[in-house]
Amino acid sequence: MPPARTISKEQFLQEYMAHSNALSRILDNLNDTDDGTNYDHGVEKSRNDLVILVKNLQEKIDKLNDLRFWMDNMIFDGHSKEDNI
Repeated sequence: MPPARTISKEQFLQEYMAHSNALSRILDNLNDTDDGTNYDHGVEKSRNDLVILVKNLQEKIDKLNDLRFWMDNMIFDGHSKEDNI
């Protein structure tokens, strides 16, 4: 006895074609992705942005250190003048 069919040939072909098309789209998407150049470009841009941010932060830290040094000198000079009075 041949096995009983659960779906018709037409339905089988429709489902087969739908799955085949979906698989083809997935494979096309895999092939469409670059060989990592987009990721490399993004990483390089992030690295460059980070370098700029670190440079700006270092400049601000240097300014704060200069200000602290100036304030320390002002306080020290103030105590020296008071001691001389």
